[in-house]
Amino acid sequence: MDAIIIEPKKLAGSVTISGSKNASLPIICASLLIDEAYLINVPKIKDIMLLIEILKKLNCIVYFKRNYLYINSKNIEYKPLVFEEVEKIRGSYYLIPIMLNLFHKCEIAMPGGCSFDKRPIDIHLELFKNLGYKVIENNNIISIELNEKIKKIEYCLKGLSVGASINAILISIDFDYIVIDGLNIEPEGRDLINFLRGIGFDIMCIGRRCITKKTIPNKLIYRYKIIPDRMEMMTFIAMGLLCGEITIKNIDINQIRYPLDVLKKSEYNISEKKNKIIVKKSRGKAFNIEASIYPFMPTDMQPILGILLMFSRGNGYIYDSVYPNRIQIYKELNNILDINIIGNRVYYVGNDYHINIDSMASDLRNAAGLFLYSLRCGGTIYNYKIIERGYEDFYKKIKKLGAKFTRVSKK
Repeated sequence: MDAIIIEPKKLAGSVTISGSKNASLPIICASLLIDEAYLINVPKIKDIMLLIEILKKLNCIVYFKRNYLYINSKNIEYKPLVFEEVEKIRGSYYLIPIMLNLFHKCEIAMPGGCSFDKRPIDIHLELFKNLGYKVIENNNIISIELNEKIKKIEYCLKGLSVGASINAILISIDFDYIVIDGLNIEPEGRDLINFLRGIGFDIMCIGRRCITKKTIPNKLIYRYKIIPDRMEMMTFIAMGLLCGEITIKNIDINQIRYPLDVLKKSEYNISEKKNKIIVKKSRGKAFNIEASIYPFMPTDMQPILGILLMFSRGNGYIYDSVYPNRIQIYKELNNILDINIIGNRVYYVGNDYHINIDSMASDLRNAAGLFLYSLRCGGTIYNYKIIERGYEDFYKKIKKLGAKFTRVSKK
């Protein structure tokens, strides 16, 4: 099995944040609604490359170079989305509303992605059913087609799902008038809405409500820049606070205002400047994490800041009711950390650990947390390549900061 062996080193230097994975995926799918799209700041990561392969199989022309992605979908063809790439990424389900918009039907294999928890798409399917689509599930294949054309409707999403909220926004553009409540719209969803508005759709969002009126895209060729990745921002912020001094560039502070203010209040050494943040190694005061909806602490950020808290001053707890199995990372480190795990709640006492570890990465953010710990204390991480699903040039970036590591294949 592939592994990476990391030596603890003081890190210093600057890092430039890449474009957002979670914004790029739905925007790439939405690009199929127009003839040509030029997308800027798209991260070159595994999930994006897999989605590009799907588009090519739909007869789209795609060029991707230096974070510039060109998509020509003039001759897009309907095909069942039963390709192996669909089953490898979670974001492939953003193609469902696009296919329904273009062809009024979609057959798709069950989307994949990280396996840290059972992640059904029942909220998505319930959405489509209530909006007039017929949904048939047969083993691992889902078939959806237009059953009854509804022109006007009001609907409340049955659960706080980010993915289902994005799919609700994408499907809404096929209605004369639709109001959808109960949405969980994070910065990546806002970026999608900005893209859709840019190509001519009439969408208005107030809080957790979205109102869409029937329009036709007035721009068939569109150029758009993806927002920076807030999870990568927080990963390198935590890395600097644990390991040295890092200047983080190409950021949008507004995306991470809440967790940033929590860290500052807890006496971590963070300074903000225009379009960049400077963080220095420091042991801040312990605080509690409760995974919640934006703008509060997102579940994706929990394993990243959770590792930082293991080295804090004091004690607290970490609670994740969104994806309880995301506390797996603390089980990996249970023998060396001063923690007590009860259900999906982790009680911890911060300390200044320097214990080398062997660990197994189980999902993207779990891997990010294990990298943070190992960069601070040293260790070997198995299945480490899962980090490539969401972090562009990660090894290159940490090497530039002074990290020392060796990648090996172990039996």
